[in-house]
Formats: sequence, structure tokens, C-alpha cells
Amino acid sequence: MERERWRYASKEFSSSPVIMERSLRARKAASVSASLRAGRSFASDQGEVWAGIRQMMDRRGMASPTEAMADPYAGEEESLRTFREAFACAEGQQGLAVVCGRRVLGLDFLSSPAAFRHCFHRLISSYAMELLDVPAAGGGGGVEGIHAFLTTAAAVSEEIVPSPGYGEDHRLRHEDLVGSALVAGNEVIHVGLFSLPPQTERPEMPALANYSCRRRFLARHGE
Repeated sequence: MERERWRYASKEFSSSPVIMERSLRARKAASVSASLRAGRSFASDQGEVWAGIRQMMDRRGMASPTEAMADPYAGEEESLRTFREAFACAEGQQGLAVVCGRRVLGLDFLSSPAAFRHCFHRLISSYAMELLDVPAAGGGGGVEGIHAFLTTAAAVSEEIVPSPGYGEDHRLRHEDLVGSALVAGNEVIHVGLFSLPPQTERPEMPALANYSCRRRFLARHGE
């Protein structure tokens, strides 16, 4: 994926060598939901996504003429490999939840164990890429934190729209979470749910922002 060469055309799990960093996936999910609520398409704010990729590069002192998303991953490959080697995909596994300290960063679920296994290491890298940029956190979240996360997930607001491909797209929104689920018939094909920063850590929206600025701000911060 390179700047000016990407538009929403399929679900996230494709043949790309990397999966977008977790925080960027959260921003993208919020942006797509905001676009749909405004009566537009599944397109997300590309400027917001590329700004996030630039930030990833800037934090690492990197430069890329195309700002390809794979470049920061390549630069951190040694560290990312350490994360991947620390976790093994269990037989029949269909999902994962990632906890940092007492905070659950997110979860991913795929109905097909084979598809999940294919994505497993890329998902680990997606979460690890963000963890490389934050101070080490102590334990304490664990199973209780995941149960609390799932309890919150059960209370999200839900908007259902036809998927651009197959099935229905369920846009999931809560003051603390954002994400989506692909459902076909009675089967949940894929779920991606991501925690948002605490309210106290979210920047305030300028009081005199016009409508387009407000829409971009709310999409960016998951409101």
C-alpha cells in the first residue's frame, strides 16, 4: 500500500504483506463509519491514514518517497520478529485479544481457522508495531480485562449496511471502542474491535470548527 494508490476495495485481510498498525485500523474504522453515517461510501479519510503512516516514519527517522506502509515494518523487522516468535497460533484458533498493562488494545476474530492462521503473524505485527512506540507497561489486565472489554463490546451501538462485497457490514461504536463485523447469513465472518484512548487523553475539538472540520475530527477520534 502506497500513498495515492489506495482506496477501500476489500476487507482488511488480503494479500498485503502487512496489516495496518492497530491504532491506524481504529482510525480507519471510525472514519469509514463517519462516512457511512453521512450518507457517503465506505471510503475512509486517506489523509488521516497517511498522516498516521508519516508519524510512524517520523518516529523512526525514516523517509520514503512513496510513504509505503510496509517501510516502517521493514525498518522494525528484527523487533517484530521477536514478537512473532513469542506467540504460536494454536490448532483451531480463530481470534486473539491483545492486552498492554491494564488496557485491552483490541481483538480480531475470523470464522475460518485456516484464514486466521494465515493472518496470525501479520496481526501480531500489527499490534506489536504500536507497542514498540509506547513505554513498557506492567501486567494486570489479563482475563478480567478481556471480560470487561467484551462486556463493553456487547453494549456498542450498531449500524448495519450492505457490504461492498459479501454479506452485511456491522459498524460498531461506543465511547470507548470502535470497529466492525462482517456477517453473512447467520455467520460472523470477521470482527475487528479496537479500544479508543481514554477521554482525558483525547484532544479537544476547536470550538469554532466548521462542519467539515468537525466531521474529520470526530472520524479521527472515534466519536
